Parts: sequence; structure tokens; C-alpha cells
Amino acid sequence: MDDVSVIKGKGRYRLEVKTSEILLLEYLERHRLLTMAQLYKYFTQFLGEEIKEYSFKNRLRRLEEFKLVRSSSFAEGFDGERFKCFSIGTGGINLLIENGLLYEDYNKNQIYQLLEKKNKLHFLYTQEVVLSIMCTTKQRLSLPQYNYYSQTKLYSSLSPSHVPYEMWIEKASKPVAMFNKGAAHARVAQFVNNNQHYKKSTGDWVTIIRPDWILKREIDNLGQKTRYLNIELDTGTEPLEQLEDKVWRYCILAEQDSDSKHGVLFVLPDESFSKRTKYGDRSQRISNIRNKIFNDPLMADRLRRVKLSVGVVSLKNAGAVATNFLVPELFK
Repeated sequence: MDDVSVIKGKGRYRLEVKTSEILLLEYLERHRLLTMAQLYKYFTQFLGEEIKEYSFKNRLRRLEEFKLVRSSSFAEGFDGERFKCFSIGTGGINLLIENGLLYEDYNKNQIYQLLEKKNKLHFLYTQEVVLSIMCTTKQRLSLPQYNYYSQTKLYSSLSPSHVPYEMWIEKASKPVAMFNKGAAHARVAQFVNNNQHYKKSTGDWVTIIRPDWILKREIDNLGQKTRYLNIELDTGTEPLEQLEDKVWRYCILAEQDSDSKHGVLFVLPDESFSKRTKYGDRSQRISNIRNKIFNDPLMADRLRRVKLSVGVVSLKNAGAVATNFLVPELFK
């Protein structure tokens, strides 16, 4: 990758793009949609660039002029969240391809749907969780005793569409009996029997669960299992029974993929994302979720058998808990 890439505009106009800005574009493409504040946080805290926020805002405006990024404004009600969102632009895609960061057959048409994404606020909350985790890991790596990790990519940040959690189910296999383990069989039977696509076929790939986002750590030279941290954002609108059902599904996943180590982290947003929305004390909600999951003897036994790790935390605590799961050696 060149230290500086030159983008030509109309006439004599041109734009010099630094390596760190190309890495910023790569992050934006991978994470699809981010706020200006999230891009600034990644650029300064993760990539280590020093720049004032207003200067960074002007720089983004310049990148947009050359179609490296696209933007739109988001507003939720009169007193709700208000911010500017960014997605990758056609020029940004071309630049990433030129630098070997994307394949040449990349489908550019998909980028035009990103700014119109449904559940935009939920998605951006999730990206704040991911960014918080990555920055926490970066901070741990900055400690003197962990300097030898600095040049290593410890884990990947993945959209759930890139890692579909599916299993093949044949009608003739009588799935209820196949999963007859404790109380889990009832959950799986309900899951399979309610799947309309499954009813119309002799068998098919069926989605077990779709998390909001996934962090994956590959198997290392010490022989540790590949680790998947599945992030579930909880805004308080889902009934506790629905969250419990998700854990049962993750148990199925952990059992089917026993060669890997799976964890699920329920994260509740707080004022660390935005001061505009007042979330109040989330401790009661956290306590209720934990009690629902961990005080059920059948669930506790199931978690132990499939070795599924489950955490329930607020956004401000997500970074440390997630990093401890993905890279436990950074806390020794």
C-alpha cells in the first residue's frame, strides 16, 4: 500500500489520501454505516492519528467531494438522536480495490442501500459496541507487557451475513427426538416447526440465530479454539422470554459447532454513546436478564454442557468483558 494515493478530480483538482485514511475507508466499508463521531473515534483512538474534530469534519467533507464517502443526516423525533451518517462511496471502493483491500468484482450497487438501512439507530448502537471493544483491546495492547502483540490482528469484525449460522435439517430426521436433551428439545422443536421455509421442503439449511454483529478470533499457535463473540444489542423493548429464547438458540449453535468456542454478549446502550437520549439506570434491566438466564436450572445445565459463555453488560463495560473473552491472555 502506498503512503499517499492521489485521486484526480475535475480539471486540475486532486486529492492526496494517506494510508491511515485508506484504512479508515476500509473500516467504513466493512462496517457499512457509521456516524461522524464513530469515524473520528476510530481514526484517533484506534489508528492513532492526531487531528481536531472540526478539522476531521472538514476532511470528511473533502472526501465526500471526491465520492470516497457518502453521507446523510439522521434525526429521530424532535428531542431524539441527531447525527450525520456515512457510508463508503464509489470512489472509496475504487481506491480500496487499487490498494488490494477489496476484490475487483466487488458489487458496487449494494452501497446505495446503506444510507437507507432499516433500524438505523439499532445498527449504529451496535457499531458503537464493536468500536468500544476494539478500542479497549487496543488500550490493553499498549501496555508494556503486551507489546509483542502489537503487530498481530487478534480478531476479525464480521457482519452476520458473512458468517451465517445455519444447520441442515431433513424432515425425515424427526428433529424433536434428535435434540431431546433437557428442555432444549422443546425450543428446537418450536424453532423448526414454526419455520415456514422448512415446512415447504424435504430439508434445507435453516438459520439457527442471527446476531447483531460477530467478532471472530482464529485458532492460534497455542492450539486454542476459534472464538466467536456474538453481540446482541438490547434496547429494552424485547421481552425477557425472547432473550432467553435467543440463548437457547445459541446453545444449539455451540453444540453444532463444538470445535469452536462461542460466547454471546447482551449489551445495553447508555449515555456513553449519546448524551441526548437519557437511558437512566440500566442495572435493574441487567439484573432481570441475568436472573432470567442464570437462575433457570435447566438453562444453567445446558450452558455448562455446550460450554456457551453468556454476558449481560452496559455499553461502558462491554469493551473489557468482550476483550477478556476474545483475548484472555491480555488480562493475565
